[in-house]
Amino acid sequence: MFLKLFYFLFFMDPIKESFKRVKEDFEKRDAEISKLKEELAELKRQVNEILPALLETNRLILARLDDIEGKLAVRHDPLKKQLISKYKRKRKEVVMKKILELVASQEFSLPELKALIVDELGYCSKSSFYRYIDYLAELDQIDFVNVNGTIIVKFLSQKESQ
Repeated sequence: MFLKLFYFLFFMDPIKESFKRVKEDFEKRDAEISKLKEELAELKRQVNEILPALLETNRLILARLDDIEGKLAVRHDPLKKQLISKYKRKRKEVVMKKILELVASQEFSLPELKALIVDELGYCSKSSFYRYIDYLAELDQIDFVNVNGTIIVKFLSQKESQ
């Protein structure tokens, strides 16, 4: 019997302490959970207070953006449209004139001239460029000279072409 009492006292005290610590841990955790629930409830309340104002502000911003978009919308200017259509009809002449100006001022190889007109200046597409070159050659305004395997575009003045 004494042994049972000793055994009970010796082992029960640490067990009681363990349970006591576990109970304290649960109480701390419950207190933390209660605190977090209170914070969550406060945050929900704040969101519910702010939400209508945010929605109204958002609606006003969208309305303002619609007004601005309406003001920035491109209006059709008939004069501008007419000028652009005239330019498009004369584009071929403008590009060919630029080609002649460049060739008259300096010697260019055909690839150099194409790179300048098409790639750098963006006046026309590559296929249009070569059509313009062929047309200018038919009109005897330019000629091609082969110099060491490189095709040089040569400007023909009016005197040379006649």
